[in-house]
Parts: sequence; structure tokens; C-alpha cells
Amino acid sequence: MKLLEVITYLDSVKPNAYSTKEKIIWINNVEGMIKTEVMRDYTAVTINIADKENLQYDLGNINIEDISEVYFDKKRVSKVDFRDAVPMILNQDNNTEFNYDTITLILLNKHVPYRYVNYASGQNSIVFTDSTITLPNADYLLAGDFIEIKGCTNAPSNNKIIEIKEKQDNVLSFGTGAFTPTTETDVEISRYLNDVLILEPPYSEMYYFYLSSKIDYLNKEYESYNNTISQFNSLFNDYKNWYAQQKGSKTAVFNNFY
Repeated sequence: MKLLEVITYLDSVKPNAYSTKEKIIWINNVEGMIKTEVMRDYTAVTINIADKENLQYDLGNINIEDISEVYFDKKRVSKVDFRDAVPMILNQDNNTEFNYDTITLILLNKHVPYRYVNYASGQNSIVFTDSTITLPNADYLLAGDFIEIKGCTNAPSNNKIIEIKEKQDNVLSFGTGAFTPTTETDVEISRYLNDVLILEPPYSEMYYFYLSSKIDYLNKEYESYNNTISQFNSLFNDYKNWYAQQKGSKTAVFNNFY
């Protein structure tokens, strides 16, 4: 099941005034719960220590709250604050210097949120070449995204769904022959919501129940909210039990840790 399919189905059976952007946030909530409360997969990331004397290392984009366990080489260290763990290890091992070469972090794999991107050019010019589009701002689009182009009047054939092959600054590349060269205004470019979701039928109804519950709550329809959130919770627990039976209880499944 894909992201757009869930939103389209919801809007067809439960007409509402809430935006696609809001519904994507709610779907991200469901996917986040599935990843962290049910699947609980882990990945090991190893960092080389650049300066043992001063213990310098770079965590890059890793957030401390995402770390489940920490190892200096193969020695487990308390996660409370592993930056202060060196004196503890030296005392335990009766060492006078730090002899470890790596830090290995065990990270809980979290859901990567689906992105809502919608750009309406207004009177700003959108330049189409044979193989590229140049936007005033393309910060939130990435290579590999599909985009949907609407509103082209000079070259209507440029209205299409197409994959971004490369991106450099605000220039999106698509391959030779993708477009009719022209300049347009009043064009709408959206990230096409073809992301594949985690859940398949019958458990994919969780998305509908959760989104319905959010709509009911915001509309102050509390009786309906109690019903839809109860259905969500029941199906979530059913899925959690099914997953445990099919995959086994995953308290610590490490990837890339040898």
C-alpha cells in the first residue's frame, strides 16, 4: 500500500477539511509507532577514534537519544553519558591510557518521515530545458523523488509525473528528452506520494482508523473519536502480537555488528 492510496481512500469515505500535509504527519505517527514499538530493529555504527589522548570523535548526525547501547571496541559502556566513560574503563582495566580504537553505537532504527513538498511558482519563472527544471528553491526535493507537474500551458506535455535523476542546487535533472524546452509561470510542482508503507491488509486499516480518530478529535466529535481510536488500538495490538509470532520477539536485533 502506498501513501497516496491511504489519503485518497480516507478522503473518499470520510470527507474532511484537513490538508494532505496534516495527513502525512499522522501517517508518520503510525509508522513511527510500528518501527519503535513493534519491529525494534537495530543497526550498529562504528566510529574511529581520531585522538586517543583527547578522545576526539565525531558523532556526525547521530542523536544521543537514538543510541541504545555503546561499546568501546567490544566492551560495553553505560549509555548514561559514554563521553565520561573513559575514566571508568581505565579504572576497571587498571590501565593508564586509553587503548580502544573504535566506538560502536547500537541505534534503534526509526521511521524516516515521509516528506510533503508542494511548490506553487506564481509569477516566478520555471525554466524547462530538454532534460532539466530550474526552480527558485528546490531545498526539500531529492534525487530519487517523483514529482507531479501541473499548470504548464506553453508546453502542456510537460505536465507529468516523473522521477528526479539528479539534483544540484536548484536544478533538477531528469534525462534527455524529458521536457519540451520553455519557460512557464503559475506552475505547481509537488512531490508525488508513491512511498510504500509498512502495513499491508488487513493491518493497513490502522492508517484509516488513526487518521479518522485525529479528524474526529479535532472536529470535537468525541463519541466517534472514542470508537475510531479504540479500533486503532485493538488492531495495533493484534498486529503487535502477530508480528511477535511471525518474526519472534525482538529485544535486540543488531545489524552490521560483528
